[in-house]
Amino acid sequence: MKYFLRGFYLVAATAKIIGGAKVIIDGLCLSACTMYLRKDWALDVCYTPSALFGFHKPYRTTPDGIWTGISAITAADTAWLSEFFNQMPHGIQAMLKGKQIPEPAAGDPPWRFILSRHATLETPSSVAAAIGPRSTS
Repeated sequence: MKYFLRGFYLVAATAKIIGGAKVIIDGLCLSACTMYLRKDWALDVCYTPSALFGFHKPYRTTPDGIWTGISAITAADTAWLSEFFNQMPHGIQAMLKGKQIPEPAAGDPPWRFILSRHATLETPSSVAAAIGPRSTS
């Protein structure tokens, strides 16, 4: 069974439910999905060669849309460092460091991402074997 998860809190709750289960990322893993890579959650996460990760800074929504402005940008930058960047594996930190990360609080559309293929991380060779061949049809 596959679930589409939106938002940090839903992903955090799901991570607690998953517990000792293996999480396999296959295909697109955008926004909150990338939180599964956090070191401090100590999940058993692996990914296939088709994994594509998309990162942007966190943002909050209001009834009027995305919260923007100086205070929103400051909050997003703080959350980015404490809740995301500092919790990521060193390979992801190195890949993201110095990059202009899309920031919806500053006016970037929430569907804009910095994309990274699985090559940024070390892919266990057993993952593809465990999943089996992918269909091309």
